[in-house]
This record gives sequence, structure tokens and C-alpha cells, in this order.
Amino acid sequence: MRPKFRFSMANISPGTIISFKDNPTIIAEVYDDRHILFNGEKMSLSRATTIIRNVKSGGNGPRWWVYRGKTLTERRRDKERITNEY
Repeated sequence: MRPKFRFSMANISPGTIISFKDNPTIIAEVYDDRHILFNGEKMSLSRATTIIRNVKSGGNGPRWWVYRGKTLTERRRDKERITNEY
């Protein structure tokens, strides 16, 4: 099982603005290595995803958020692949 997502796993620092995959006008600011500021409240990616999608479970929050054209899941995989090549 993979460790829980941290923004550092995707080379994303606090203060970075990310957007929601299905509606890029929905944005959040990375607060720390595990949380975002969304609608003025500190929360997890999954919690914000449940609010936006109006569902009970956000599932895999990083797959719903985008930075520089890639989902956070894709960015994490890219970094893991590069790290494992060396």
C-alpha cells in the first residue's frame, strides 16, 4: 500500500494554487504538506473533493486536483519514476 499523499511527493510547496480537474475555476491554495485552504477553511484534498462533487466520500483526492496540466496523482507518479531511475 502506498503512503498517503503529501504535496512534497509531487514537488508542490505551500502557497501553490491548484485547480479542480472538472472545473478549473475552482481553486485551492496548498496550506502545508497535507492540507489545502478551500473556501477559507483548512482541509484535506478528499474533504474538498466531497464538497465539490457533493458525495459522501472523496475517494482519491489527488486525482481530482491539477497543477501545471497534470493531476497531483500524475505528478506523484512522475516524481516516483524519476527517483526510482537513479
